[in-house]
Amino acid sequence: MDVLDLIAEARSSGLQLLADGDRLVIRGPRAAEPVVKMLRNHKAEALAALACEANDPQIAWRVAILRPYVRPFGPIWLPPVRPGIKSLRDAPDRCASCGEPKTPTQRYHCLTCQHARWQAVYGYGYRF
Repeated sequence: MDVLDLIAEARSSGLQLLADGDRLVIRGPRAAEPVVKMLRNHKAEALAALACEANDPQIAWRVAILRPYVRPFGPIWLPPVRPGIKSLRDAPDRCASCGEPKTPTQRYHCLTCQHARWQAVYGYGYRF
C-alpha cells in the first residue's frame, strides 16, 4: 500500500490529517488506531503528500475566505465559501459550504471544504 492509499484509508476511517511543520497531526476515533500506526511508520511520505495537497488551489481559495473568521479563542463560525448556498434540506447531496456534490458518507461538507476548514482553523494555530 502506498502512502496515498494509506491517507485515503485513514480519511475513510474518520481520521483527519494535517501537516504542521515536521509534525503529523492526526485526529479521529480510537478505533482507527491500526491505521494511525501505519501512518507513523510512513510519516515522512505522509507529510510530503499532505504538503502537496496543501498547495492545491481548490483548497487555497477556500482557506483564504475562511481564515478571517478564525479567532484564537471562543466559538468559530465558518460561513459558506460561495454566496447563495441553499440549506441542506433543499440540497442534501450538496456541500453546505460550496454547493459542490458530496458523497453520502460526507455529512455536511465535501472533502475539499473539509480540508480547507481544517487548514483554516489549525493553520491559524487554534488548538482544541
